[in-house]
Amino acid sequence: MPLLQKAGVIIGASIIGGLSHSKISDINRNAIMEKNLGNNTNEFVNSVSSSSSSVVNKLINDTIPSNPLQDLLLNLEITNYLCISLIIILIIQILFKFHLKDNIHLNLSNILGNNIKTGLEFYLNKTIKLNKKMSLVYIWLILITLIFGLSISAYACNELYTNIDSYINIHNSLKK
Repeated sequence: MPLLQKAGVIIGASIIGGLSHSKISDINRNAIMEKNLGNNTNEFVNSVSSSSSSVVNKLINDTIPSNPLQDLLLNLEITNYLCISLIIILIIQILFKFHLKDNIHLNLSNILGNNIKTGLEFYLNKTIKLNKKMSLVYIWLILITLIFGLSISAYACNELYTNIDSYINIHNSLKK
């Protein structure tokens, strides 16, 4: 497996893990905010804002609490883009590993010239050999990462679907 694809799989898996943690944190933060949301929304926003440390407020402007609805939707979007990227890498890996010949000879010398054709053949055949040597561990890693990322996304979508009123109420109270 070429180095760039290995890095893409490893970084994509770690980002999906981080986004999964962030989604669960957003769900928990929404549940806590829903419990604390009283009749007076200004009192709620002020209590959440004043609970932050003053050191953190100096470093980042954390006076306004983040919105769980917006954060959850952004995390879902990024996770879906990463899963699509991993699916593309998986399809490329399966095509190279199981469906391409070991050596490819191009008949493009009339169009590209002999030097460019041999260079292109060399790098194409080298890429095919690297992908053929790839162990099945990376294919399984991609599959497990996809299953994990899509299952966490499905859980977050179900949570959002069942508690949409709560998310909207907190969103509206934080906008004021």
